[in-house]
Amino acid sequence: EAGLGDKTMLERENRWLLANHLPPSQLQLMELRQAWEHLANTHLERAGLDIRIDNRSHLEAGITIEPTEHVGVHATEINRQGGAVSRTRISPQSAERNAETIRRRPDEILKLITNEKSVFNRYDIARALHRYINDDPQTFQNAFAAVMASKALVELRPDSSSVRGRDGEARYSTVEMVAIEGAIASNVMAMKARQNHGVFKRNVDAAIAEQDRSIQAGNPSPGQGLSAEQRHAIEHVTGPAQIAVVIGFAGAGKSTMLAAARHAWEAQGYRVHGAALAGKAAEGLEQSSGIASRTLASWEYSWQADRGRLNARDVFVIDEGGMVGSRQLARFVDEVKRAGAKLVLVGDHEQLQAIGAGAPFRAIAEAVGHAQLSEVRRQKADWQKQASIDFASHRTAAGLSAYVARGSVHLKTDRAETLNAIIADYVADRSANPNDTRIAMAHRRDDVRAINAGIRARLQDRGELAKGSNPSGDKGEELSYQTSNGKRSFARGDRIVFLENDRDLGVKNGMLGEVIAVAPDAIQV
Repeated sequence: EAGLGDKTMLERENRWLLANHLPPSQLQLMELRQAWEHLANTHLERAGLDIRIDNRSHLEAGITIEPTEHVGVHATEINRQGGAVSRTRISPQSAERNAETIRRRPDEILKLITNEKSVFNRYDIARALHRYINDDPQTFQNAFAAVMASKALVELRPDSSSVRGRDGEARYSTVEMVAIEGAIASNVMAMKARQNHGVFKRNVDAAIAEQDRSIQAGNPSPGQGLSAEQRHAIEHVTGPAQIAVVIGFAGAGKSTMLAAARHAWEAQGYRVHGAALAGKAAEGLEQSSGIASRTLASWEYSWQADRGRLNARDVFVIDEGGMVGSRQLARFVDEVKRAGAKLVLVGDHEQLQAIGAGAPFRAIAEAVGHAQLSEVRRQKADWQKQASIDFASHRTAAGLSAYVARGSVHLKTDRAETLNAIIADYVADRSANPNDTRIAMAHRRDDVRAINAGIRARLQDRGELAKGSNPSGDKGEELSYQTSNGKRSFARGDRIVFLENDRDLGVKNGMLGEVIAVAPDAIQV
């Protein structure tokens, strides 16, 4: 009724965006596509599925094979049941053209496979072929034979790391991937030998002392401060080599270590930049360490436009380095080496693996050496620290057993009973420990909504949240708003989570907030 709202940032003209120091729409779209790739591939990895997606089109990836069409779940089910469907995975004409392309240039299918993984087997080749050509047996066999005879295919030698699978089948890579990983190896060894990025000991000692004071100010317990591992890691990354690697478990204090290293680098006159695959991760790196950070895609886009280039007085920190694939990391290693800057890789190769093909982080760490952060700092009790190490080392049963033994895991079979117990425990802990944080989680959205509604109802009954339009003490009133998830009510004190990025509001998907005021036309968070 009030007319059209403001345009989204994506709809603005590039001239307006650039004048307001905002990324052009092309970069925004690129970031959205990469964010979806990162999110989808993260959950595919967590689910144990050997599938990855690539946000680039075939044209952008330099692939001439014609892509498949989206068929949809309903058409697929009809087809399985023998019914006629007008939509097919790939048209007969496209399938024939793809078969001819693969016959003439079999390396095209290898490009598609190595977008997902750098090492593969015969089954992976067959699966890729089945997707892009028709199901005629002779056509398939001809295409398969052409790929296996391709000069781009490399059979890997079995070695102690079990390159051959459990059933003894051969493993393959491509000349391109071997060359990329070979270039990474060559570059990082050259960077290791180049010893011109050292920081004076006085600057390192001052940064460590400052970080100790900061930790002790927030936690006055005696003996609190940087651990011996963190001190060693700070000295390692501020050493003279052009490349440094830190491997650390979740909660081991990598961000605290980087905050101190940043002070030392800046005292030496270096500019420190940060990067991560996802925008949320880049923001987390910036907030926790003070290192101004952007996504890897954003950095690449700037360099393509010849903006924001590095030089010898720069330190470039990549967080969650274990999740960066070989192709992408090779570009960053090459750029940093060319510029004469320093590269610092931080991550944990035991956690989520690289989204793209290859696992270069582990190989680089083994080649150039690394500092290790294995002491969990986030938890205080020794048994909780050990449990966190168990989880990080894939000893999940042992980690859970520690919590079970202390009565911290409760199993129930009835849904209503479980939801009521979660709600009661949440509200009780909120009352007993008002300054602490807590979270309730569920797998299904219906259960999430039920838990949130239950917690809000309990808080309203206790007078801690306003109910309806009747003020509850100094809590103001509760107002309803139309949201993308239907009609929702909010009152001062509500805890909320943002579900999308919004540059105008300065928020990112996943950020938490607390409502401090409600009005008919606005919510203040």
